[in-house]
Amino acid sequence: EKEMMKPTMGMPRQVPTSTIFSVILEAGPSARHLAQTEQLEATLKNDFSMYATPQENSQREIALGRLSAVVNDWVRQVTSNKGYATTLAEQAGAKVLTFGSFRLGVHSGSSDIDAVVVVPNYVSATDFFNELYSLLQGRSDVEELATVTEAFVPIMVAVEAFAFAFI
Repeated sequence: EKEMMKPTMGMPRQVPTSTIFSVILEAGPSARHLAQTEQLEATLKNDFSMYATPQENSQREIALGRLSAVVNDWVRQVTSNKGYATTLAEQAGAKVLTFGSFRLGVHSGSSDIDAVVVVPNYVSATDFFNELYSLLQGRSDVEELATVTEAFVPIMVAVEAFAFAFI
């Protein structure tokens, strides 16, 4: 395969080409396209409030921090309850990863936060839907809580006190 240089946002990048496909556009965006993009973003932000404000983004970060703290405490509790060594239980944890519009930075003020919780392999779906559900249900900052256990990818939806969802 032959390598070609393709500018990407002002930075050259190696793009493989072959007889099966070729690069449609080798040049970066034109000045006209950049201006149109800026105009579209300004219209979406100013005329339609399609982007979250810094305050709304701060609230989302706070909610994710709270969720992460609850989930990590829960994983430590599950680890201990399953009989693992105290040192392992103290070191156990989980990771909350966001995806969707929030992760891409294209969310509005009323958008939810899509997140997946990655836990150790010994934490079961039953632990998730029973113990974590109970922990979240008992929190004063969680207004609504629902589970969808029959879904292909089981989910839990919670609405925080400042009225947006994290999944």
